Amino acid sequence: MRGRVTVEGSQGLPVPRAVVRITAGGTFADTAAATDGRGALTSEVDADGSYEIRHAPTRGVVQVSVSAPGFARVVRRGVELTPERDAVVDVEMATGVPLVGVVRDVGGDAVPSAEVEVWPPDASTQPLRGRSGPDGQFRVPGLQPTARHRVRIRAPGFAPAELADVRPGDPIDCR
Repeated sequence: MRGRVTVEGSQGLPVPRAVVRITAGGTFADTAAATDGRGALTSEVDADGSYEIRHAPTRGVVQVSVSAPGFARVVRRGVELTPERDAVVDVEMATGVPLVGVVRDVGGDAVPSAEVEVWPPDASTQPLRGRSGPDGQFRVPGLQPTARHRVRIRAPGFAPAELADVRPGDPIDCR
């Protein structure tokens, strides 16, 4: 599998430090790929935005996800691989928006080391994750700016908190 990763609307400007991952296309996918130990094959883009994933399966259905600092993650599902032709997946990435906020207990004190999961509207996509610092503040980068997300916050000794319909860019103060 090969392709290019470029900035959306830029006429081919490459996205620096983008990482392309191939994972099985679903629970019952017939892809039997060698993986990187985390269930995926990965590749970083070259200076011109090109990538190539060697040893990709020659047949089956896979999911391709692309992430890069400062850009919204892109996921392509249902990419079919066949031995008859090379799979070419070109991706344009939009600038991402971080979700920022602070996690506090009911008394208003900061909750450090809380796990923050941000789920995109498409439930089949893996969440983006972050962790609150000593001051309770967190930042989860790479979200689609126009999408609404579900946020789950968990910390040892506290009941989990869930927020629905959260827009990236809007600060969160979770108690």
